[in-house]
Amino acid sequence: HNRLYYTHWSGIEALDCTSDTVVWSEYLWARAIGVVPIPAYDKLHVVLFALASSYDYLFDGATGKTLNERYCDYDPYIPAFCRPANKLLLVADDKDVILIDGENDSICGQIPLSMNRIGIHAMCADSLNNRLYFCNPRGEAPMGYVGVVDCTSKKVRSYLTGVQYPSSLTYDPDNNELYVCGRDSSIVIYDCAAD
Repeated sequence: HNRLYYTHWSGIEALDCTSDTVVWSEYLWARAIGVVPIPAYDKLHVVLFALASSYDYLFDGATGKTLNERYCDYDPYIPAFCRPANKLLLVADDKDVILIDGENDSICGQIPLSMNRIGIHAMCADSLNNRLYFCNPRGEAPMGYVGVVDCTSKKVRSYLTGVQYPSSLTYDPDNNELYVCGRDSSIVIYDCAAD
């Protein structure tokens, strides 16, 4: 839809990237910690966090109208969207990934990340291979690791090391590569075809 969504402390705005104009603007009563568009349905999930409570809001991407609001009895954060599976992915309480169906906005499963590997710092979806990658800078490996989740089997398939205290990551679908940034500002590139 060629839109950019921008959040700030008190709201969210949708910018039309063709005309460089604001399409809509909505007030948010709490800090947005994640924004994930669902392009096929022109929807937008926004995760809010305030006073130890979390909410998942669903907006109409074209108008900004609130379509649904879900109080989360888990602590969701770090949202990502997996296109092949049409699922919104939310890490809950640092130990599970909650799956939300992109079409009907219902919780449709969860992926355990293992209780002894807590401390998820960031995550991103690999739309080409139907995987989820997450950073754990405090993991059992001496300086943290990147976890690889197979979204089809809903299991952690492997752990990647080689980055000191990984803190952020992004997936490049054009080259099927994962870029991981460490605390020392180094960037390591992984070939996702080869893990």
